[in-house]
Amino acid sequence: MTLSLSRFGEAADAYEASREGAASILGGGTLLIRDINMGDVSVDHLIRCDASEGFNISTHDNRITIGARVTMSQIASHPELDLLAAVARSIGGPAVRNMATVGGNLHAPAPYGDFSTALLTLDAIVQLQSDEGAFNLPIEAFLAERHRRFRGALIRAIHFQRPSSVLLYRKVTRVRPIGSAVLTIAALLNEVEGKIESARISYGAMHSAPIRARGVENALKGCSRTPSGISAAMARALDLVSPADDPIASAWYRREVLPVYLKRMLLGEGE
Repeated sequence: MTLSLSRFGEAADAYEASREGAASILGGGTLLIRDINMGDVSVDHLIRCDASEGFNISTHDNRITIGARVTMSQIASHPELDLLAAVARSIGGPAVRNMATVGGNLHAPAPYGDFSTALLTLDAIVQLQSDEGAFNLPIEAFLAERHRRFRGALIRAIHFQRPSSVLLYRKVTRVRPIGSAVLTIAALLNEVEGKIESARISYGAMHSAPIRARGVENALKGCSRTPSGISAAMARALDLVSPADDPIASAWYRREVLPVYLKRMLLGEGE
């Protein structure tokens, strides 16, 4: 099979071209090119969007904007994106991080998409180009519909407000530190006088797309980060999860491991 490549300077033009025939939008290609090399013949034409917004990083007034073509290596080394550096560094080795993009990660199926789990916790807004035109959408809505309503949509950028608390992140993998995820957990905990005032917690690889752990979040409100204080939240740890069996781990194993690492994260214990 011979692959062809077209480049466009405008997101709308790139998206329209991607709707023709067996075409696909190309980001970093870390998953798409791998699949093609392994014999996937469903794509014969690649579309590249070179719009300038896709390469930009802005951190103005604590409002962070990251273009869809920004790579994990750029994020890991950016002086004002330290909150996401550990997440970016957990994705593959240097060669993968030099190619893997924010936009590609948002479309990556489980057990991939580690960066998307963190963006869900950060309540990011996704800037899209699709059949519905150009618009912004909360990341939770995008992830819930990405394989249906937004399948093939072109991601232009993501936006989020810099949080006042530290982004907590754990990745469980069989090949440390850069293997594919058994699961990931990202959390923001706002505490006042030793009590959790609010929480945002997301899981990766525990569903077809990253999901919020709302039962845990609600149970943590007003509690202290002690074994007894988080007990009610731990009882909700597996609410709504639906992990898959895959070559990385079984669904059973993911269910067994998740509460262990969630508890360690909440109690501030080491990995």
